[in-house]
Amino acid sequence: MHVTLHFDRKILAPLGCLMMMVPTLANAHSLTDLYRLAKAQDQTLQASLHSRDVALETRPEALSAFLPNLNASASVQRQRLNYLSTSSRFLTAGQTTYSSNEAWTVTLSQTIWSFESYSKLLESDAQVAAAENTYLQAQQDLVFRLTETYFGVLGAEDTVRADIAAKHAFLDQLNEARSRFGVGLGTIVDVEQAQASYDASRATLITDRQALQGQHEALAVIVDRNVGQLEPLEKNIPLIRPAPSSVKYWIKAATRDNFAVRAADLQWEIAKRDVAVKRAQYLPSLTLQGSVGQTNSGGQLGVNQRDYAVGLTLEIPIFQGGLIYSEVRQAVATAAQDHSLYRLSLRNAVQSIRNAFQAVISEISSVRAFKQAVKSARTALTSTKIGYRVGTQTEVDVLIAEESLFSALKSYYQSRYQYIDAVLALKQASGHLDKSDLQRVDGLLVGVARSKSRSLFPTPYSKNGS
Repeated sequence: MHVTLHFDRKILAPLGCLMMMVPTLANAHSLTDLYRLAKAQDQTLQASLHSRDVALETRPEALSAFLPNLNASASVQRQRLNYLSTSSRFLTAGQTTYSSNEAWTVTLSQTIWSFESYSKLLESDAQVAAAENTYLQAQQDLVFRLTETYFGVLGAEDTVRADIAAKHAFLDQLNEARSRFGVGLGTIVDVEQAQASYDASRATLITDRQALQGQHEALAVIVDRNVGQLEPLEKNIPLIRPAPSSVKYWIKAATRDNFAVRAADLQWEIAKRDVAVKRAQYLPSLTLQGSVGQTNSGGQLGVNQRDYAVGLTLEIPIFQGGLIYSEVRQAVATAAQDHSLYRLSLRNAVQSIRNAFQAVISEISSVRAFKQAVKSARTALTSTKIGYRVGTQTEVDVLIAEESLFSALKSYYQSRYQYIDAVLALKQASGHLDKSDLQRVDGLLVGVARSKSRSLFPTPYSKNGS
């Protein structure tokens, strides 16, 4: 599909058929096409979006403590009173009276100062920032998951095509071995060896087809639909070393922009704010209150009155059974724990950057090495077949050479996808992976309009075709 191999006619024929099996590109999907679907359909991203929306409400909830609270209440009551004895000249013992009572009250309260409420407001700012960071991380993760799964499908398709070509090649070799055995030029051992290789190729094809189906299903989970045709990776992709070329640049970016580091830092900030909230419970709070109400009661002793009141309420916590002391100690311990997790996330980010940076460089070498391995295996197979015909090589030698060729071909295909995955992993670890990187990768796909720059890095350090 991606590499022209100059085998002999028996090998070239099945591979030519495989070329015709490549999906028509007119209706194929690019990464950008699927990303538009995934943003609306990926449930991991949607869950993160809703989680962010939940956390955004913590600020108005905290701010409400500094806004006026207006409450109203009303009551209606019917009373029956039996006087067993009385000293009133208006009532007699044994008398029964009835009365109706109506009352309403409107109360307005305004917090003048509460350090606990103020600390909760500051804590809510950190919670909102953490929620937004988590959502941005989910968007970045979607870009990486989609790309990884996309190339997982392409890699599985390449493997299946190589398996089909191998099966045809081994079948041809089996038929040739049978023919030679029939005319007395070969042995039964040659036939059995060819049969074993052919049977093994069929079993491998079944397994790899199942793996391909699994990759398609994984992609369907992300975009919520079955995706048939994908744009394949073009034959020659540029192999770009990390740019900037200094690992220190990427480490610095990760310690500042890596979403896991930022999340841990914000969680530590939330924990520190929570310590202030718990300690604020020691401090007094001042509230302004005003109310107006009216009471109407019937009966012989009924009244009809309206009340107005305004005043200040000062609340001073004194002792709650040691609850506040315990909550403060708990909050301090949580903050210390989150600080340790933050420091751990920094170390993990540095390690991820170093691993990803080295992986990009290593994968460049792997792509070149496997490409050369394909050429060498092709040459070796041609030589082995010639030797087999003149009697210097055996049937087993030919089968081994064919297996080596198809193994090298599979490894070459996979190394190209692994190189792109390594580049995106480096950007993800630094916190700089976004939709624009999908567009850059799209520029390496067959059937997608070419951008001016085909580099996976905005400023290429070096460039060599694969």
